[in-house]
Amino acid sequence: MTPEDMKSRARRIADELFSQGDLAVADEILAPDLIHHTPETHVEGAEGAKQFVMSLRHAFPDLSATVEDQIAEGDKVVQRIRWSGTHEGSSLV
Repeated sequence: MTPEDMKSRARRIADELFSQGDLAVADEILAPDLIHHTPETHVEGAEGAKQFVMSLRHAFPDLSATVEDQIAEGDKVVQRIRWSGTHEGSSLV
């Protein structure tokens, strides 16, 4: 996979999974052994990622994740993402 392909794939996480709430993207592009650490939660696998996204979108129904910068090198992609949304309720996690 080229660096541009990797960046395009990574951008789908912000654009489609978080901003649009398209949970099918998690099954399509996330690794089954994904582990994502946040201060409050520990997310594992595509199912865990979907639960995390649903929780965020419950608290912020108009959640928007915008990729501001991307760098791809080797097999890694780094993104700087701007998050915005209106807090409407508590998270489910």
